[in-house]
Amino acid sequence: MESYEIAGARTEARFFKVCSERAGYTPGWFCKIKRADIAWDLRGVDAFAYIRCPHRAKRVKVPIQIKSSDAGRNDFLRTRPVHDIENILVFVVRDRDDDGHVRRTFYNELWKLREKGIDFDDFLRIAMQKKIPSHVWLCLHDKALQIRNYSLREA
Repeated sequence: MESYEIAGARTEARFFKVCSERAGYTPGWFCKIKRADIAWDLRGVDAFAYIRCPHRAKRVKVPIQIKSSDAGRNDFLRTRPVHDIENILVFVVRDRDDDGHVRRTFYNELWKLREKGIDFDDFLRIAMQKKIPSHVWLCLHDKALQIRNYSLREA
């Protein structure tokens, strides 16, 4: 059985591959998906989706946490502050789901946020201002780099 870190890295690699491909059913309001940097990864954000919303001049930057199972999703939701839970889209990519299903489900989740007109700018600004203790940073940074490097090799 693979470790949860490797499963997560494999899931992230698949997510970025699937959601970076333009398919016939890619909505016109979807701009792009971008991998978060290490600083954001340590704050619980794996990716950002950029979407156009009605009545908004600029694109909306949607923070995303990618999980490989419902158990991982539930664990994330149980351990994160309410402010994070309300402002991070936690998206589950299951092995059993085909790529088209993953892509359509992801677009559907983004569409729901788009229709609500949610803006994440305040959350993103506040989250980036939060300090990560240096001992936590060093420990998590090394692990995050290992996982990220695995994920990038798999992509």
